[in-house]
Amino acid sequence: MLDDLLLFVEVARRGSFAKAADALGLSAPTISKRIATLEARLGYSLLNRSARGVLATSHGQAVYEKMAPSLLALQADCTALLSPQVSAFHLLCPQNLINGPLYPVVESFQRAHPDLVLHIEPDNTNVLLSQKRFDVIIRVGTLQDSNCYHTRIGEIALKCVVPEQAKETNTLFMPFKKEQIPDSALWRDLVSRFDHHSYVGDITLARQMVASGLGLSLSHI
Repeated sequence: MLDDLLLFVEVARRGSFAKAADALGLSAPTISKRIATLEARLGYSLLNRSARGVLATSHGQAVYEKMAPSLLALQADCTALLSPQVSAFHLLCPQNLINGPLYPVVESFQRAHPDLVLHIEPDNTNVLLSQKRFDVIIRVGTLQDSNCYHTRIGEIALKCVVPEQAKETNTLFMPFKKEQIPDSALWRDLVSRFDHHSYVGDITLARQMVASGLGLSLSHI
């Protein structure tokens, strides 16, 4: 009924089915039929129709004056929902990705939207995402929260790095959390070559440990 009342308001304020049809993207016969159905439901006429156009009846004018302001305001609010004005953007992403291969994307995004307030949280914790505010999340490994839409965006090649003085090391520093390690034969074979494994969760930290001669680590190429 509200939709049909809005059609009546649009016709009454324009004085024409054709003009209302052009504004609403509907056909004039469709609008006329729906208003006729509304009139039958209400039990009185809303419009006087003639070759020159339409005029509201006394009942129609009363309905228009009572309903038009609220209906038009509601229509404007609904239209605004289709293109909301956003002032902030929340991104959750691992620190080394945001500082490394994804930085050009972030830079380009900021240049394209200079008035947008960025909230970047350098984190890769696989917590329940419903407990965090975000617009986009980038994660390494399998996403644990199945309530969110997700898609794979790419791969990052890795290589083993070790200083000369520590090439015989039996310690492997993994720049991930243990639950992020893929369950594959390749990874199992790599891990099995070392007696000691540490999961430091950060590539920069892993690199510093390697530079100090504490062991071997993985790094993106």
